[in-house]
Amino acid sequence: PSRLAREARTSSRLEGLYVPHWTFDAKTRSHYRGRRGDVYYETRIVERIVDGRRVRQTVQVPKIRWTPVQGQLARDFDDLLVAAGSELPSHLVARLEPWDLRGLKPYAPEYVAGFGAELYDLPVGAAHERALAAMRAQIEEAVRFAIGGDQQVIERLDIRVSDETYKLVLLPVWVARFQFLGKPYQVLVNGRT
Repeated sequence: PSRLAREARTSSRLEGLYVPHWTFDAKTRSHYRGRRGDVYYETRIVERIVDGRRVRQTVQVPKIRWTPVQGQLARDFDDLLVAAGSELPSHLVARLEPWDLRGLKPYAPEYVAGFGAELYDLPVGAAHERALAAMRAQIEEAVRFAIGGDQQVIERLDIRVSDETYKLVLLPVWVARFQFLGKPYQVLVNGRT
């Protein structure tokens, strides 16, 4: 509504806020074992009643042919992000991705001058657990793709993680807050892209 646009323009200010994130790098090597399912069809003749008459029809019945599979997968992760702040709603911060991290610079006070900067409240250990879970989910997706077929079953997945590094980064977000019909709203904009 035009009244909403007017309210957003007049009562809100766009403020810059640096939001903390942990970023993780790692090399992974995985061994998997499972089954590949390929769908095929068998022709069957069935009897049905159509308009009160017994009729024989041919139908295609789907079946799955399972084949055992195993393999290895190498996957390197670079700058896997885990949000570390709680000032902004996490579901909104997640929607700011993807971030362009190529221009990251070491901290200098002049970069944050005039902007808010949130302190992290997610410890690195807890962030590391979330990063490992995200890596596992991406590796499982890659294994399913490698297995191929119409269906996949992963029976065993052993993941070895090495060369892990992490750092804390502050990512720029533009934030606007306003109320409309008594309900608060927030607008977040990725300040990098």
